[in-house]
Amino acid sequence: KTEIGRVVVHVDDEDAVRLSLQRMLEHCDYEVLAAADGLEGLEMFKKARERIALVILDLSMPRMSGEEVLVAFRRLVPDLKVLLFTGYAAAEEEFPGVSGVLQKPFRGEDLVQRVATILAEEKS
Repeated sequence: KTEIGRVVVHVDDEDAVRLSLQRMLEHCDYEVLAAADGLEGLEMFKKARERIALVILDLSMPRMSGEEVLVAFRRLVPDLKVLLFTGYAAAEEEFPGVSGVLQKPFRGEDLVQRVATILAEEKS
C-alpha cells in the first residue's frame, strides 16, 4: 500500500501523455490514479480523497476543460495541491492557488522534480 503523500491523480485526455507520466512517477514510488477526462478524474478523487496528495491536470481537454475541473476540485478541497500543464503559454499568476504550471513538452526529470518539490512543501 502506498503511503499517504505519495498518491497522485493525473487527468489528461492524451493516452500517451497519461501512460508516460504514470510510468515516470510510479518508477519514483508514487501511486498514480490516471483519468482520461475531468469527470473521471473527479470520480477517482472523490473515492480516494483522503489519500491524495496532488492532482496533475491538463488544461486542454474535451467535455470539461482543465479550468472547470480545477474549480470542481477546489470546491471539494480548497487547499488541494494542483500542478497544471499546458501546451500554451501560461503563467502561474493566471491560476491563483495552484502549486505550479508546467509547459508541454517537458522532460521527465523536470516533472518528477516539480512533483517532489510541491509535495515537500506540503510537509514543511
